[in-house]
Amino acid sequence: MWVVQAYEIDAYPNKNTSSFDAVLRTDYRDRIRQEYPAVVAVGDSAIRQLDEEVFSQAAGAKTVIFSAPGSGSAYWYLMIRNQIIASGALPRAVLIFFRGTTLTVPEYRVRGSYFVRLDEIGGSGDQDVFDLAISGQQNWLQMMMARFIPLYAKRAEIYQTLTTVTRDFLPNRLAGCDSACVNRAFEETFDDEKINAELQEDYMRNLDDILYQPDNLKFSSRVGGSLLPWMIRDLRSNGIIPVFIRIKYRSHAEGQTDDPKLTAYLADLESYVKKAGGLFIDLADEEKLTDDMFEDNYHIGEKFSLEVSVVIAEALKEEIEFIIK
Repeated sequence: MWVVQAYEIDAYPNKNTSSFDAVLRTDYRDRIRQEYPAVVAVGDSAIRQLDEEVFSQAAGAKTVIFSAPGSGSAYWYLMIRNQIIASGALPRAVLIFFRGTTLTVPEYRVRGSYFVRLDEIGGSGDQDVFDLAISGQQNWLQMMMARFIPLYAKRAEIYQTLTTVTRDFLPNRLAGCDSACVNRAFEETFDDEKINAELQEDYMRNLDDILYQPDNLKFSSRVGGSLLPWMIRDLRSNGIIPVFIRIKYRSHAEGQTDDPKLTAYLADLESYVKKAGGLFIDLADEEKLTDDMFEDNYHIGEKFSLEVSVVIAEALKEEIEFIIK
């Protein structure tokens, strides 16, 4: 009964069985307003070592970089919608760094601990994203339970409420650290570069298996049910050029070639992006990113941060100059 009262469930069975919490993190959009960059970059931990100042100088354009460890296309789209576009300080280009088939697998990295990060930048107005990336992946039993059992239906909101209270209350009371302060502390403390590198690489490899399942390598059958068309639509309608950048792995630098099915997928992706008015760049072919620069198969080593920032910025410079001229 307390769930019904606390979350104002006024219809039974439930129609919208779950959603993001109404509270929306806004410090990202505030920073964009303050700095008014020409370029905004988003991605997961693969771009965590990019140095903004060095990248901006090498690219010839003020760039703000948002690296969100453990993020996927649902997070990137919400970042575009709720932070970049909502800031009002619209950049000329948004760089989306991705791996494999992430752009057309909306269910990638949206559950469990990943949901907490996703919920930070998703609000009550993002039911469409929730339905596509999360609710759309439920089986019939889960959907029935969500409709008829309020405690199950509101599990995400309950979890988020308990998490927020637990992590924000004591720091605020004891150290005067507000929610934005706590957010920054968690990102610094629990960024996956703090985790044992070997265990993390094994974990990432297992997690990424979903991206290379046969069905997910069929671009034409996946794109329509993905967030990729939404990304391009929202950016282009606001006069922003989307630039999709495939990251390079250490295995690429060591000479490993892509599976033919992935090669075909990427060719279809590139064609789709270009026809829709975006740009596509594949860093897997960038010879200046050498195997010794990687600390594991997925991440650049910290000591190569500045060098890699220059290499990637210069690889994108021609496209960025064309966009902002």
